[in-house]
Amino acid sequence: MAAADDDLATMYRNAIGQHFARRDFTAEELADLDYREVARLPKVGQQGMRAIRAWLRRRGLDLRNVPAPDRQVPVPKTSVDRAIRLLERRGYQVIPPECGCDGIS
Repeated sequence: MAAADDDLATMYRNAIGQHFARRDFTAEELADLDYREVARLPKVGQQGMRAIRAWLRRRGLDLRNVPAPDRQVPVPKTSVDRAIRLLERRGYQVIPPECGCDGIS
């Protein structure tokens, strides 16, 4: 079923279409993508993920590797937290300062 169905918002259809480099993707093609891959698409966000997954579920599908609700990764609240998560995803180990302070001088 083509993503041009009216029940998926244009913004999300466009974001997914950019990923596939074409607008005529199918629900099956979308369901073959990893959850985190779709979550990183521009303009998707949490609301978009809910809409996309609902759209897929109406067709009996879902994304691959959807995290369990009780194990979802917490969203970092500060830019420092986001930077630390980025570094750790890239294989770096972030070590807090040994001074007993919060690292801000």
